[in-house]
Amino acid sequence: MNEKKDIRTVAIFCGSSAGADKIYADGAEELIRVLHKHNVSIITGAGCTGLMGIVAEEALRLKMHITGVVPSFFMSENVVHKGLSELIVTDSMATRKTTILEKADACIALPGGFGTFDELFEVATAVQLGLQMKPIGLLNTKNYYNPLLEMLQNAVREKFVREDHLKAIVSDVSPEALFDKMLHIDYQAPANWIEKLIERNSF
Repeated sequence: MNEKKDIRTVAIFCGSSAGADKIYADGAEELIRVLHKHNVSIITGAGCTGLMGIVAEEALRLKMHITGVVPSFFMSENVVHKGLSELIVTDSMATRKTTILEKADACIALPGGFGTFDELFEVATAVQLGLQMKPIGLLNTKNYYNPLLEMLQNAVREKFVREDHLKAIVSDVSPEALFDKMLHIDYQAPANWIEKLIERNSF
């Protein structure tokens, strides 16, 4: 059995929109309740709208510690949640992502758009390269991520992604089941895989 991971802080990536179906908000709230049950704190992009705002409100209702990280140019807009436990202002979007990853033990992507995809793939690439060793979870509410999961499998079939690297990403429609998978994730970055790939020119 895999050694249980020590997850104390989770980065949550999610949309600034609540989506077309209330099920997305319900899933976000349920996830926060699960993390609260496991005494986990959260770190987000500090937004007050959409799923990001719903995540923040539920965390604050449960008196969880929630850190928001936001680039300075957002501070002039009415998009930053004012009631967070801690607010970190960065000089750029890139620094924002770096700060979030440095402070998180694991990452969970809820349904979202370009920003969520960007954050998800940045951490997946860092884990693939061995720069970070963090469990990555997809909360697959309403099977939102099924097309993405199929695309990743196709990338494996077409030899653009190694199958063992996909083990770094787990998914589930249930927040409780997802977090359990993340606690027991079976992934180790292959040593020197870039050098071996260049030598063999093969996956």
